[in-house]
Amino acid sequence: KSLVSGANTLNTFNKAQFKTAKYVITLSDGSSTTACEVLVTHNGTDSEGTTYGIVDAQAASLLSAIDVSVSAGTIDLNITTTAGCTATVHGTAHY
Repeated sequence: KSLVSGANTLNTFNKAQFKTAKYVITLSDGSSTTACEVLVTHNGTDSEGTTYGIVDAQAASLLSAIDVSVSAGTIDLNITTTAGCTATVHGTAHY
């Protein structure tokens, strides 16, 4: 998925169907690569996520921030990048 520099919604999942999700994310802009994992959970009203295993193949990371939010029927994975880049996402959702 192509991302702009700044805030992006990277992924959403139906909060009625799934309670947790684990993502492996790779950001790349051709000369730079950043990888990380994100674990997300929610209780229907509130959501939380943690980002770990951040690995940069260069001095400056493409990743600025990751946030999780609750929308009407979905959980949204929001990512802020330091440059326009491409995101490759592999995820698993669990009930």
